[in-house]
Amino acid sequence: MIITYIVLNKKDVKYNLNDNIIKYELQTSENFIDIPNTNKYFIDSVAELNKFYSIYSDVLDIDKNYLENNSIFIQVELASSGSITMELSSVTFENNTVNFVVNEDYPEIGTNDMAFWYLVAMIPNDKLSALKFDEWKRPSEVFFMENYVFEMNSNDKYEIITDLKSRTTLDDGGSYDSIYYQIDLDAKVVVKIEEDYDANLGGTPVLEKNTLYTKIIDDDIYRETRDLIEEIIDKEDTNEEENYNFFTILTLDYEKEIYNSSTISDINDLLNKFDNLDN
Repeated sequence: MIITYIVLNKKDVKYNLNDNIIKYELQTSENFIDIPNTNKYFIDSVAELNKFYSIYSDVLDIDKNYLENNSIFIQVELASSGSITMELSSVTFENNTVNFVVNEDYPEIGTNDMAFWYLVAMIPNDKLSALKFDEWKRPSEVFFMENYVFEMNSNDKYEIITDLKSRTTLDDGGSYDSIYYQIDLDAKVVVKIEEDYDANLGGTPVLEKNTLYTKIIDDDIYRETRDLIEEIIDKEDTNEEENYNFFTILTLDYEKEIYNSSTISDINDLLNKFDNLDN
C-alpha cells in the first residue's frame, strides 16, 4: 500500500556499449506499508511489469516495448536519509547469475528523511539464456507468496507434524510446542509453522501460532517430496526401535503416525532441504 511519493532524482540513463545493457537509478520519497521482504525482481513480460507496479508503483514508467527483446531487473532499496545516493555502477554475470554492483555515498551530515531507490537494468535476452535467477523473483511469484493461504482441499496437499509435539506434550491437559510443515504440491509451496499451546487448566487455553516462512519448492525437491510422501503412506510403519516420539502425516482424508526411525530420518532430510531453500 502506497502512502505517497515524489520523484526526487532520476540520473541519466547509462548504456554499457559492450553488453548493450541499459541501466539507471531512480530516487523517490515513496513510503510503503507491508512491502515484501524480496528486493530483487526479474521481469520478462508486460504482465510481470504490471504486477511489479501493483506491489510498488508505476513511477518508473518503463517503455513496455523494451520487453520484446530484453528482460528487466529491478533492485529496490530503502535509504535512511534522502542525502544518501546510490549508483548502479555495473552489471556482471559472475557465478552464473545477474549481479548488481552498487556504489553508495553517505554524506557526513545526512538529512532527516528517508528515500526509496529503484536500481534498474535492461538486459538483452540472448545474454541470459545460460543464467540462473535464484535471487531474483518474478513479481507475480512474490505477490502470490505474500498472499498465500494454505487450504487442505486436495489430495496433493499435506501436513507433516514433527515429533516436537509428541516430545513436549504434558499431562496438564495437553500443553505442547509444535513445528509442522504445510506442503502444497499443487502450487509447489511449503509453509513452516510453529505453535505453542498452553492448556491453562482452570483458565482459558491459549494457542500461539507463528508462520516461520513460506517458500517455493523447486522441481527437484517437488519430485523428491511427492515420491517420499507416497512411499511413506503406502508402506507399513515398523517400530522395531520402540520409538515413542512420532511424526504425523495428514492429508485431506488420511492421517498416519510415523515411528520408524529410518523413515523419520528421511523426513528430516527433506525438511532440512525445505529449510535451506533460498527463497
